[in-house]
Amino acid sequence: MPKSKADLKGIIVPIVTPLTDDEELDVVSLEKLVNRMIHSGIQGIFIGGSMGEYPNLKEKVKFDLYEQSSCIANEKLLKLANISDNSEKKVLENISKIKKLAVDYYVLTAPYYFSYSQNDLKNFFLHIADSSDKPLLVYNIPIFVKHRLSRELIFSLMDHPNIVGLKDSSGEFSQFSRILMEKNSQFVVLQGIPELVYSSFLLKCEGAIPGLGNLIPEKFERLFSYIIEEKIELAKQLQLEINQINQAFEQIGGIIAIKYALSLMNVCLPITTRPFPELTKNQKQIVEETLKNYQIQN
Repeated sequence: MPKSKADLKGIIVPIVTPLTDDEELDVVSLEKLVNRMIHSGIQGIFIGGSMGEYPNLKEKVKFDLYEQSSCIANEKLLKLANISDNSEKKVLENISKIKKLAVDYYVLTAPYYFSYSQNDLKNFFLHIADSSDKPLLVYNIPIFVKHRLSRELIFSLMDHPNIVGLKDSSGEFSQFSRILMEKNSQFVVLQGIPELVYSSFLLKCEGAIPGLGNLIPEKFERLFSYIIEEKIELAKQLQLEINQINQAFEQIGGIIAIKYALSLMNVCLPITTRPFPELTKNQKQIVEETLKNYQIQN
């Protein structure tokens, strides 16, 4: 049965894309990864996000990823799919390729490469929302797409019936907190920065989409539960632990470090799209020590 907007909350993990040596989709490893998410108790997965190396994947690999992930997750997880691209026509083509798949929401960044005004971006999001067969989440991630979505722009999109929420990975907590406090009750806001999850939940943020959730989905799910149960001190201590883990992985390269960790946990190979480098011996040692120190295992 279709998911409702009431399901768009809690922890949604932006899954990595397991790859073979020749950068094809590793379906066996993907099944391990998605089943791990199911068993962790989280709410959903985000397919083809930054953690999934979306811009670097071959078109066939993207489609296979979306098709296989939605099939494996079935009705056990909420499924968000990235449709972003650098023009309206290309975004609409992306939608047409996956519209028959069992995904619940589309996620859309600003177009990348060229520079656009905030009004250009507003028209872009509205035009896609008008044409989309599924509800949209606007994705604010200026570090990668080079466009910052202003508070005014985000508020101008809230009343569109097909734009249901925001995934914010800007790290701009001042703007983020204002949006949370001033938005209408129907608009869903999700935090994308692992270290800001606790603070965001205290402000009644509906959920989070943390890349580190590939490794520790249970910890993020427990953090969300602690906030719901008003066990604030336990939530705070768990966030501090998450911060320490996150800092270890961020200092050595995010995606490549997380994939190496997952390989040690027998989830997938440590293969990323080139030209991402391999970890050095010292970096691998940091990952191994972090897994051991925080008892992170499959």
